[in-house]
Amino acid sequence: MDLQNIQNQLNTEFAKSETRIIFWFDDKDIDYINEKVLDTISNMLQGVHPKVA
Repeated sequence: MDLQNIQNQLNTEFAKSETRIIFWFDDKDIDYINEKVLDTISNMLQGVHPKVA
């Protein structure tokens, strides 16, 4: 399955009204999350596509 198909399937699943997205992390992960958010914003402002993990 290619990346576009995966993205399409995820978008379909997340668009359903019964879908709930829950993020669970502890305090030690907040620095990592903040770093990733800043990286993503920086990439968006520079017109760079985000990396897919």
